[in-house]
Amino acid sequence: NAELNNRFAHLRDLTCKLIYRLPDGYITISDYQASLLRRFTHSGQTIRVINNPADFDYAAPRPDAAYAPSGRLEIAVVGRIVFKQKNQHALIPMAHALSQKIDFRIHIIGDGPDRARLQDMINAARLTDRFVLHGWMQKPELVPFISEHIDLVLIPSLYEGLPLILLETLYQNKPFVMSDLGLLNEYDVPKDWLFDPRNPEDMAQRIAGLGAGFDPAQYAKLRARVLALHSTERFHTEVAAVFDALPTME
Repeated sequence: NAELNNRFAHLRDLTCKLIYRLPDGYITISDYQASLLRRFTHSGQTIRVINNPADFDYAAPRPDAAYAPSGRLEIAVVGRIVFKQKNQHALIPMAHALSQKIDFRIHIIGDGPDRARLQDMINAARLTDRFVLHGWMQKPELVPFISEHIDLVLIPSLYEGLPLILLETLYQNKPFVMSDLGLLNEYDVPKDWLFDPRNPEDMAQRIAGLGAGFDPAQYAKLRARVLALHSTERFHTEVAAVFDALPTME
């Protein structure tokens, strides 16, 4: 709750310290989430991790990532439009800053309770030539759109458990820049691809400077590391280990 700046966040977290000590244990989706849970649990509780599988049912992407946009940079922001978590409102001052550096267009793919507010902010800032709001795209439409029309995926979230768009982006071999979040510690993402989500100028600088900071070999190593961590084979192994560790029911 504190990470999301929710109303009465600290009171909620205090309540969590009591409630979270009741179960015998937990299953969660990453080592990072496990570390957050440990703030509220006691030493007698077991926390086991089952990483989300990156099981994509569409054709394999091009073999090598590249970052060579020709002309206008096409940027995709994919996800539910919720300012409190996904931080799309920060795209407005970021767009103003980025306009001083490069030519670009931002494609907002998703919907949510703050979509109308976002559109109003874009209109008020006179940035309608910089943004396209597409609404939700289903996978058969989204995958080729990202593959064929997008140069860079931007993930500006204030908080994430695991952004599935990151796994999708890596699978598609698309360059990305994203918020410097705790969950990325286990992935070892290059710092040149990360920004402070509360600093629109930093966000703009990372986007504008990516051409000099993008190393395809470094990207390939990251991609292999992350997709191995989220492979279906590892998922099945982790699920089996969790069930093997459960007490026998008689």
